Amino acid sequence: MRKNRSVIHHIALYVEDIKKETRLFEQAFGMSITEIDGNPENPKQVWLDGGMQLIAEPREKGCAIAHLALTTAKPEENLPVCREYGGETLPKGDNWLGFPDGLVLELILQKTEEP
Repeated sequence: MRKNRSVIHHIALYVEDIKKETRLFEQAFGMSITEIDGNPENPKQVWLDGGMQLIAEPREKGCAIAHLALTTAKPEENLPVCREYGGETLPKGDNWLGFPDGLVLELILQKTEEP
């Protein structure tokens, strides 16, 4: 087993109606808004506790995954393996990878506790 174990940090979804989807996660699952991008009355993005990011961008087929964010302790170990599977660095930064099948990963450096 690999020692550099990564975990899901958050998942980002493209949604048609961001207000409706936000209410769904608030009311059905008790998630609270932690951050809003844009006007609160018509937000571009909403982050909810529990690892949910909603992006207002309607798609042909409704809701779709925008990207999957993983927390990792040693991205330098993850990146070469990702590249073997076709992952290429995206313009957003070295920690963003796009794959031929459309998967987009965001690698977030795991915070270490200071002694």
